[in-house]
Amino acid sequence: MCPSETDAFREVMADTVLAAAIAWWRSPAGPPPHVRTPAGLFREGPAWGKRHCFPWAPDLARRTLVVVNASGGVDSTSAALLARREWPAAMLLLLRSDTGFEPPDSHAIVERLAAEIGAPSVTLEPPRHLFDLIRWHGRIPNRMFGSWCTEGVKGANLDAFGYWLVWGRKPRTTFHVVGLLADEKRRVRRQLRAMEERFGDRMLEVALLAELGVDKGVAYDTVRAAGLPLSDTYDVRARHGCLPCRWWTEANWRDFWRTDRVGFEEASDLEDEVGTVGARNPAIAGLVKPQQTRIWLLG
Repeated sequence: MCPSETDAFREVMADTVLAAAIAWWRSPAGPPPHVRTPAGLFREGPAWGKRHCFPWAPDLARRTLVVVNASGGVDSTSAALLARREWPAAMLLLLRSDTGFEPPDSHAIVERLAAEIGAPSVTLEPPRHLFDLIRWHGRIPNRMFGSWCTEGVKGANLDAFGYWLVWGRKPRTTFHVVGLLADEKRRVRRQLRAMEERFGDRMLEVALLAELGVDKGVAYDTVRAAGLPLSDTYDVRARHGCLPCRWWTEANWRDFWRTDRVGFEEASDLEDEVGTVGARNPAIAGLVKPQQTRIWLLG
């Protein structure tokens, strides 16, 4: 059951986040709506989501809801297209988690995808600016010292929204589709286990691409067959995601420098800043310096 909340609070939440989506699901006339959450709404993370829940109408609380994370990248776009085939009559919701450093064309691609499959979309504003988190941690995420960026910028936000979204719904009526490919078996197992631990039967995780045997080539073909654009990111990088990203190769950083000098300089200045300030973790303080962990590789 949902924790009790004031009617005023529930009304504000409904009006600011899902009211437009619900109106469209009931009467899908015109293009599906796109909504952004109020800034800082989920700043407290999953704990906030567990204390609140969306006031679903009884008929919609029993209707199948399929949530697909949509970044504008090939994997998530193909997952959303295939999800509509698998659940033709379901309420489909695209969920875009913004970091403030997404590829410039990502939002437009998600809008095109939403119109193609008939799905409202919600963009989650980041709980904190990525560069603010870097300053707080005293280091840039990198292979040497590990990564906190996905969880700090996206994960907690997504979990908080997820708890708020599903706690007032009937169990086993909500599905979450993740865009992991058939050759990412280890990540699939980890993701399925983690989601079951967090949501149980309130939101069932589906690795749809992996289940259907979809690899990267098939994902590209699926997007092209639907007539949807591919992000310009793929012109110079193998991965779609934040700009910059700790998973980039040296070649990716060279391309970043060539295609976005302003962004490159901003990222470099930030590295100099946190390298000078040092880390909050005493165990690595003094080690996090640009000359030792520099990831903007120009060669």
